[in-house]
Amino acid sequence: MRDNSAIEAYRKDHGLEQLTYHTVEEIQSGHFDLDKAQAFLAFQARINNELLNHKVITANPYTQWFCDASLNDVQIKQLIVQFSVFSNQFLVAQLEKMLNAETLEEMRASKEILANEIGVVYKNPKRNRATQLTQEERDFGDIEGSIDGGAFHFKAAHFELLSQLADYFGIGFNQIGRRQFGSAKT
Repeated sequence: MRDNSAIEAYRKDHGLEQLTYHTVEEIQSGHFDLDKAQAFLAFQARINNELLNHKVITANPYTQWFCDASLNDVQIKQLIVQFSVFSNQFLVAQLEKMLNAETLEEMRASKEILANEIGVVYKNPKRNRATQLTQEERDFGDIEGSIDGGAFHFKAAHFELLSQLADYFGIGFNQIGRRQFGSAKT
């Protein structure tokens, strides 16, 4: 039987009350690093204080409008065109971020995002690859993991998916993605 009082005391003594009982047990046993756990909690506090309270999340007029909007076809088409411009320009921005990385790890993280955007699918190393994959899983990959060892598929590129949506609304490939189609706000 576990000594819950000892673990609860350890939680309190080390400021780990926000972690699960099992996680604290693993830290106390030496399987997880106490300093990393405390750094994680500091990072989580920063996310809670700086990111989750930012007005783009708490008081974003666009997302509120979009949530409540009854969009007509013209508005949906305009949204698709504007998002297509953003999507293509994001590739340029991500490439710049990668080229100006200060560490190899930062460069690799930027490369991974860029590669996934252009169609290199994520491969989850924890997933049993021996099981039969569906066609969609082969084409679009996993939702987590790494592009390292992943396969390139034209269909998995984010812009190609957006192009399919545009096509559904009668918007041609030559009408999306270019900076000239972007509004001043985009």
